Amino acid sequence: MAIGVIGQKAGMSRLFKEGGISVPCTIIRVIPNRIAQVRTMENDGYQALQLVGGENKKATRITRPMKGHFRKMSVMAGKEIREFRAADSEVKKAGGEIGVEIFSEGQKVRVTGISKGKGFAGTIKRHNFHGQDNSHGNSLSHRVMGSVGQCQFPGRVFKGKKMPGQMGNARVTIKNLEIVKVDKERNLLWIKGAVPGSRNNTVLVRHLSDIDIQAVSPDAEAQQEQPTTTAEPQPTEEVAAVAEPPPSEQTPESQQSEEEVVATKSESESTEQPQQAEATESKEDIEAEADQKADTQTSSPKAEKKDGN
Repeated sequence: MAIGVIGQKAGMSRLFKEGGISVPCTIIRVIPNRIAQVRTMENDGYQALQLVGGENKKATRITRPMKGHFRKMSVMAGKEIREFRAADSEVKKAGGEIGVEIFSEGQKVRVTGISKGKGFAGTIKRHNFHGQDNSHGNSLSHRVMGSVGQCQFPGRVFKGKKMPGQMGNARVTIKNLEIVKVDKERNLLWIKGAVPGSRNNTVLVRHLSDIDIQAVSPDAEAQQEQPTTTAEPQPTEEVAAVAEPPPSEQTPESQQSEEEVVATKSESESTEQPQQAEATESKEDIEAEADQKADTQTSSPKAEKKDGN
């Protein structure tokens, strides 16, 4: 599950690995997060932990509903309140604390923060447009974005068109960042690479979800590449014995049945032979009668001619 903590970006530094390899790291300060509320399947339909992080907040800057919420859970108010999904083994009681101990060195995490605001920017800086020609008849349009929606077709501006506007100051999440070092004494996390936001900016450090782990792990790719072979079911000894009994175990009844089958076959063959002989004889008789008729027909006109003469 994507359980995590609320921290602050302290800045950037570097660590040296074996062999003198320099690793740029972002240092995140994690003040122990207080558990304000526990979400359960019975009451809320999902499991999660509501954490309060950051420094204690002044009582004058807390609304009455939030004062009642913190008073009910016996938790000190903080600047940030976030909710993280949690599994059964990760759910703890309200009033406890969670720190950097839930992470380990070499673990992959995802970090969410608010990126640095750059103000109003054009398309070249905001969307990396290359710009137009500096000469060849172009004047006063060197950094203009170009055509937007034409006149007749399509005759409108499509949604999501890259145009000048506010740059930065947006919620950004970076996945698969490696934890290089976990400092439990000072509650610090050393994360390889850059993290969105400026110094002292609030960030959320969370475990990778199940979907992210499946997309990253090489084992899942290997399993997908390997073809799955299904073995054909083989008959058991009992079924084989029933289907094809050995000749030594044949009973006299089975032998008698085989002899009867052979006798019936011989009888059928003997009856078929006389029938075939009768059929041939009948064919010969029919042919002889036909020949006689033909002879009589040919002889009758000759006799009539003789009588006439």
